[in-house]
Amino acid sequence: MKLKTTEFSNYLKNFNFRNLFNEMGWNNDKTKLPSVVDNITFNIEAVAEKSNFKILVCSPMPNGNIPEYSQRIKIDQKITKFFQEHLLIFIDQKQTEQLWQLVVRQPSKPITVTTTRWHKDQNIELLYQRFAN
Repeated sequence: MKLKTTEFSNYLKNFNFRNLFNEMGWNNDKTKLPSVVDNITFNIEAVAEKSNFKILVCSPMPNGNIPEYSQRIKIDQKITKFFQEHLLIFIDQKQTEQLWQLVVRQPSKPITVTTTRWHKDQNIELLYQRFAN
């Protein structure tokens, strides 16, 4: 299902990922998978699933920020043991910033990490276009 830009924007700005993906036809998923990285427990919660591909949201660092790159990669490695294909959405505590991370693993090719950072004062067009594609 194709969402209008305004609907997409409202879900995104309200950090309402579950309803965003459910509105797009994904299945609701409430799997929880706490992961400890560098002695910090990150709460990972699935919000949607389709064809064994999970959309997961990761809690912020204790200081309220999005984890650094090295921590995000370690979190992804732990998640991959349970869910091979997934998109991780990292959020900050103030709910002003999101980082969408997709790690692509293909046989005989190097791992590719794609990240898209979005701040609530930014235009949503970049993320919307990625969704449309």
